[in-house]
Amino acid sequence: MNVGDYFEHIFYQYKYHLAKARIKTDIQSVHDFRVAFKKIKAINSFLSVMKRDDQSLKWFETWIKRNDKIYKKGGSVRKYQLFFYYLDNLCNCRVDEFEFINEHLKEKQELFHNYILTNKVPSAKMVRIELTMFDQNETELKARFEAFYIKELRTAIDILLKPVSHEWHEARRKVKCCYLLANSNYLQDVMSNQMMIQCKKLEHDLGLWHDMLELTHLSRKHFLQKSGFDKIIAKNYCEKKIDIETDVSLLTPLL
Repeated sequence: MNVGDYFEHIFYQYKYHLAKARIKTDIQSVHDFRVAFKKIKAINSFLSVMKRDDQSLKWFETWIKRNDKIYKKGGSVRKYQLFFYYLDNLCNCRVDEFEFINEHLKEKQELFHNYILTNKVPSAKMVRIELTMFDQNETELKARFEAFYIKELRTAIDILLKPVSHEWHEARRKVKCCYLLANSNYLQDVMSNQMMIQCKKLEHDLGLWHDMLELTHLSRKHFLQKSGFDKIIAKNYCEKKIDIETDVSLLTPLL
């Protein structure tokens, strides 16, 4: 599968999962359409480094900015869906005790639906970008990607070695971008197996860390401190930080 085929495949994935999320805004549908969009953004991050002045890429970046609004609306829904997911998996709390949170979820779902209904989803008028768009062959493309992910992962690790700050979100985005690209059908043989495993583990733990952070904010927003939910989330947040430290120590020697 070449770059053009992969573009087409991911675009159709995005349209398919977004259509499903429109009909049924369940946790899996929202997750799937957001992951597909992250794959598209990851491709753009890589291609932008390679050919910054290409007109088709400028169009592509505009398309991403317009669709990013839908992605963020879906993120507002997912935040509350994750609350109930972790409530069920981490706590012994009764879900019916948090019906007022469920009302917020329904409100976010309605806003998501209304946004899609009242704002035409930008279509992809061009879904194929062939390798001929670049000035190198497939071997050179993979060499470019190797240089790209090494630079991005080193930058992410430098950030993660510092105390937790807003920069950690950027580090998470860089790690996710590298993992999604390395796991794609046309670049999956660039990373070594060991590096792929460690990159996947770091991406996974950063995702869980981010979930715990989002739930901490949600707990404070809705004054859930007395429920004990915030203590469970705080414990898991600390555990994820330790896991990330371990992941970084294992990934660093591979770069």
